Amino acid sequence: MEENSAMCEKILRSLENILSTDEEIQEFTVIPTAENKHNKSPVLYEQNCLGLESWCRKYLLQYTHDVLLKNRKALLRNQLSLENMKNLNHILIGALLIQPNVTTFWNMKRELVKSEILDVEQELYFSKLALSQHSKCSEIFSYRKWLINLLLFKETYLRILENELSVCEMAAEKSKNNYHSWNHRIWCLEKFSKQQSDIESIVLSELNFSIKWIPKHISENSGYYYRQILLMNLNNLKSISINIFENSNFDNIIEYFKLLIFNEEHYSTLHYLLGKSNNYSIIESYPKYFNMLSILLNDLIYISAELNYLYRDHECLWNYRKFLMVYLMKMIHEYYGIEFTYNLQVKNPYVGDFMSVNILNLDIDTSNVGAVISKQIASCELYNILIKHEIEFIRNNKNMTNSLQNNLAVMYFKWLKCTNFYNDEFYEQLLENIEWGFRKGFDRSHDEFRIIYSESEKIKRTVISN
Repeated sequence: MEENSAMCEKILRSLENILSTDEEIQEFTVIPTAENKHNKSPVLYEQNCLGLESWCRKYLLQYTHDVLLKNRKALLRNQLSLENMKNLNHILIGALLIQPNVTTFWNMKRELVKSEILDVEQELYFSKLALSQHSKCSEIFSYRKWLINLLLFKETYLRILENELSVCEMAAEKSKNNYHSWNHRIWCLEKFSKQQSDIESIVLSELNFSIKWIPKHISENSGYYYRQILLMNLNNLKSISINIFENSNFDNIIEYFKLLIFNEEHYSTLHYLLGKSNNYSIIESYPKYFNMLSILLNDLIYISAELNYLYRDHECLWNYRKFLMVYLMKMIHEYYGIEFTYNLQVKNPYVGDFMSVNILNLDIDTSNVGAVISKQIASCELYNILIKHEIEFIRNNKNMTNSLQNNLAVMYFKWLKCTNFYNDEFYEQLLENIEWGFRKGFDRSHDEFRIIYSESEKIKRTVISN
């Protein structure tokens, strides 16, 4: 037993010395090894990477737990000498690198930080190293939050935020759908938005990050959810500078939706898409409103449509499309000063009232109870462009030979029919006509197809006038 204790002390001191002399270690890992064949130190250190052979893990766990649990109460009651408190750190380093989910040991770290035995910056460095091996450990992220709250009074906010975003990206790369990493990223954004005056540039920077992240991690719902949070945060800002519009590739939107009128003045374009608003709060914030519309429509084109074409069979793309549609409809209603509450209207005794954008049991036959669309909304150019585009998008995906992609399109159409912004009377007829026309093999240039489409437009005008 004494021999094992001496060996453990030597290993733990070696780990502590390496961490104290090299502040650029990028990664820690436990290397699977059955036994110590060469009678060498199990600590491996090369090219800014730190490793520990797994054969010594059981000895270190037993030794560190015994020592730390014996000293826990004494540390909490300030009954340890300064020297004894310092001697606990190398024990904690070994214990937490191997088994970081023990809250008691992180609390002992907190006591040492409060006693100024440990430096906050050094602890952020250590916890980052622990995350490189245990990227989904919630205790590590909790400890980092505690450390950041201490640093806010000493350091510049932007430097801390940049460091945390980098750590979150590293952890998210190591583990798919890393809830703890993305949750920490959201916490940082909300925390620093209260402290940082230039929050607009931070949110825009994160939007650029997420648009690059999603195509590389197409199946990870966490990335889409984070982008939803960013868009909602951006919309909650009091103002957004007009230069976002210049970078949003609005020309692509014009071309994609085949808009007939486009004026370089964003006010004119907004009037064309939505008409003139009597809502003075909207009029005063035209740049912000127009920019939000640009970003949402670009997402509808690039993330939801283009990526859906490149990467088939990914339900998360369809779920994100639902969010975009609901948010766009909300903005259209707000523009006219009409209250909008998203709701799924399902007429079936076996289906409850689902308020979530993405959750609905579509295995049961459902029917829309009749969405009541105001004349203002029904006559809105953008509203009609969006709904017609959604029907065409569904039709294109329903005709795929891939059964899963076809099922996703059917499920999306059922969801759309159940929303409280879908005008059933007109668009059911339009969908029926379009599907019939394409079953007959017509294209958009065919005279008979144009007649069908013209008849659908007459139905639309009748619905609006009534």
